[in-house]
Amino acid sequence: HSGVVSMGPDTYMIANSEWGFTSGSYQKAKVMKEATDYCRALGKEMLPISAMQNDVALGKTPAAEVRFQCISK
Repeated sequence: HSGVVSMGPDTYMIANSEWGFTSGSYQKAKVMKEATDYCRALGKEMLPISAMQNDVALGKTPAAEVRFQCISK
């Protein structure tokens, strides 16, 4: 898990992967929620810029990444 990583002015990224029987969609939902919570703590709203996910496959863990901005309400 990367935590919130700054990518520039008001632009951030969070990535997560985890072994187990989850899906890329589940991982994406987790990082989207974390991004939303982060922006709310700043008194702002989360605006997704891009999101990707990978489902479990041989040699791959389910993973997701979201890039987002925190914008004024």
